[in-house]
Amino acid sequence: MSVPGAWDPKGVGTQARVPFHTDQRQQPFTGDAGMMRGFLRLAEFVQALFASCALLF
Repeated sequence: MSVPGAWDPKGVGTQARVPFHTDQRQQPFTGDAGMMRGFLRLAEFVQALFASCALLF
């Protein structure tokens, strides 16, 4: 069992988490393009987190 958000190039752990795994549109993080999109979304989240932390201090 792979950890959600871990390095999963073939999308093996994705099928267990996504209920409609037969529909490709329900798997946004499958394949290389999906992985890059997920990484960019994670980077945006971290950047927003640091920006909000910088506003507090």
